[in-house]
Amino acid sequence: MLTSTPLGDTALFIVTTPTKQSVEGERKHIRSRVMRGKNCKKLPSRPSSWITGNSTPTGTTSSTRITNAATLSIPAKVGHGLSCAAFPAEMSPGLLDLIWKFHRATSRPDLGLVFDSPSHPWFDPILNDVACLHFTVFVAMTYRDYVQGRAESSHSALAHFAKALGMIRQRLDGSDSEGSTCDSTILVVVGFITSALTLGDLKAALGHIRGLQQMVMLRGGILAFQANKTLQTKILCADLGVALSAGCKPRFFSDTISWGSYIAPKPRASTSLRSCRDPLGHASGLAAFLGGLDTKLRLIWDDISELARAVNVATQCKLSIDGELYRDGMISIHYRLVNLCLDASSTDEVIRLALLTFASTIFLGRCGVETHHENLARSLQGALSRLSCEPKAVPAQLVLWLYAVCRISALGGTEQGWIRAALAELLRSMDLKSWDDVKLRLKCVLWVDVLLDHLTKKVVIAAMDRDTQVLI
Repeated sequence: MLTSTPLGDTALFIVTTPTKQSVEGERKHIRSRVMRGKNCKKLPSRPSSWITGNSTPTGTTSSTRITNAATLSIPAKVGHGLSCAAFPAEMSPGLLDLIWKFHRATSRPDLGLVFDSPSHPWFDPILNDVACLHFTVFVAMTYRDYVQGRAESSHSALAHFAKALGMIRQRLDGSDSEGSTCDSTILVVVGFITSALTLGDLKAALGHIRGLQQMVMLRGGILAFQANKTLQTKILCADLGVALSAGCKPRFFSDTISWGSYIAPKPRASTSLRSCRDPLGHASGLAAFLGGLDTKLRLIWDDISELARAVNVATQCKLSIDGELYRDGMISIHYRLVNLCLDASSTDEVIRLALLTFASTIFLGRCGVETHHENLARSLQGALSRLSCEPKAVPAQLVLWLYAVCRISALGGTEQGWIRAALAELLRSMDLKSWDDVKLRLKCVLWVDVLLDHLTKKVVIAAMDRDTQVLI
């Protein structure tokens, strides 16, 4: 805009009014510079350890913490991790290679777990303890026999087991009290329990868990292992494994237990319900049903939902999860579920058993070595059969999830034939004709893609094929 004044007045000026866009851009730029570093949202502090009750070090923050994982380029190695290791006993190159192959075959999928405490190489115990070395060879040989289709362990594998067992007995019978309850000795006993459960020898597992409990008590209880959280977790996982397989109370955390939610915030809509794509509006009916669950059970459901969401996001986006929080959360979930007493004929009991199966599959189980908890599987099948006869309405997608979890629990064990027929009928009634459609419904309930897809996809496709054959 130009303005002029008569000659003789003050000097002539040209006045331009800046455009609105440039003013708005400058304003945003100035504000961004001023507020830089002031709008960063602080993550809530990590809850204290459920196992120990001790607060985490100051400055540690998380809420099922998901962060960008740092990457580091490492030059390629010659050989494998055991190439230059010095073992406490004479081992042939073939056995060392077998141990390495077993470790690689049974490693869990990468969930992006990052731990605050320093991690030690997985082979440290077998480098420093002969009994641990012999037991590792036994497990590796037994796994090889299993993969090759042999029903029983080879004589050479049993020879290494006998050596490991004999060494542990000598330590327990001897006068060296420190050696009889040291970390490596306890680790071997934990291995005895795990292998007995995997091989279906429940009697041996019960005997070993009693001995393990005594050893832990001699050390001062489970809290005495705070400096070695990896071993502490293995002890608790062995305890939970025996409880699920035998249908008995666990040896630890059976008297006093914290029932509050460990991870999830105050009561809210389940994470899986809020994040799933549900164009038909089925999630609203599921939310209403979950709202009627037992209060303790609903808090557990919310914790599992939060952990499942974190794992899905981390694996899909290549992020990392707070490993300490994930581990403590899973331990808390399992012990609360195992100790929760509900009416055996109620729908809540069906949900409890299904959550136990779901949680144990993604936490206690190992990829490649599926531990089948026969008592848990049989209890879930029986409870689900009673549920199918009740007139009480249960959302269809929750029933689908229950059938899917029940089928997972039956893998490696016995299964009642009606479950396969019921799953096929449910898929037909829900008009689900592909695995992608089924997976979408499962993710609206509870699901961890990287750990459960490979177990369930073949089961669902087989049920769809069965339904097609019936129609033909």
